[in-house]
Amino acid sequence: MKILKSIGWASAAMGAILIVMGSIFQVFRMNPFHTLHNISNFEAASSFLLLAIAIFIATKNCCQDCCTDEKSKK
Repeated sequence: MKILKSIGWASAAMGAILIVMGSIFQVFRMNPFHTLHNISNFEAASSFLLLAIAIFIATKNCCQDCCTDEKSKK
C-alpha cells in the first residue's frame, strides 16, 4: 500500500503543478505548449487530483484493518 500512497502523492503534486502553470499561463497570456486552449492545463490537473483522491480513499478503506500494528489495536 505504500506504493499506492506514493502514486497518490505524486498525482496530487502533478495536479498542483499543473494548476500553478495554468494560472501563470492565463495571467501572462502565454501558450508555451501550443495547445488549443490554456484551459487544458486545468482539465489535466482535475484528472490528476481526482485520481489522487480515489487512491487515498481506496488505501484508507483497505488498510484500516490489515496494516495497523497489534499494539495500536488494544
